[in-house]
Amino acid sequence: MTPLAFFAWRRPIGLLCTLPGFFFTLLATKYPPLTEISFQYTAYWTAFLFIAVVANLAWLKRVEREAALAPDAAVAVPRARASRRAWVITMAVATIVTSYQMGLIFQQNTAWGGFSPFRVGVNQGERTRHADLYSLIKQIPGSASCAASEMLVAQISSRKNAYTLRIGIFDADYILIRQPMGGDERGMVVDALRTGAYGVQAEKGEFILFRRGAPRDTADAFLRRIGA
Repeated sequence: MTPLAFFAWRRPIGLLCTLPGFFFTLLATKYPPLTEISFQYTAYWTAFLFIAVVANLAWLKRVEREAALAPDAAVAVPRARASRRAWVITMAVATIVTSYQMGLIFQQNTAWGGFSPFRVGVNQGERTRHADLYSLIKQIPGSASCAASEMLVAQISSRKNAYTLRIGIFDADYILIRQPMGGDERGMVVDALRTGAYGVQAEKGEFILFRRGAPRDTADAFLRRIGA
């Protein structure tokens, strides 16, 4: 609400447009991303509040036209016009200030993406990591299902069946991970490899690709390596 100078709440439509954000973010507990602007959940607010802003600005324009028909039009019209301009200028200034504080346009030191600080630019190490990852992705047939680490699944999401390891492996033909693993992902991968159904297809840099039906001894060697 700060970049909008609370203008969305100038009329009841603002309260109506607040309901999606209220229900989907403020009523949840023990999940901080819902109330952090570095996550996508803020769209439950912005997508609707900007509708309220447009509606309120249109309302101010109508007030200005109606003021022209009033007996004291000489006073009412300038007053209505000044009110509308004041709101527009205030929202513009508030947006610039908050963009400087938390955005990437005026400075690039405070913005976050998800749980991590956002850094502008790509260095050589990241180019190498990108090349390593896609050298493995190219080995996955387009029709094959694949489960991947949380930060990798977007890179394979164009296929018909792509799963997030944190949730499950399901019937995946391939498993793509980035080391080191942790939490739920590690447990999912270790359990899958212990069944003997998967083996190592290829390894490049920080990334490993497992394939259903690959030699079991390759999976056993990997499990020993990570102490599982």
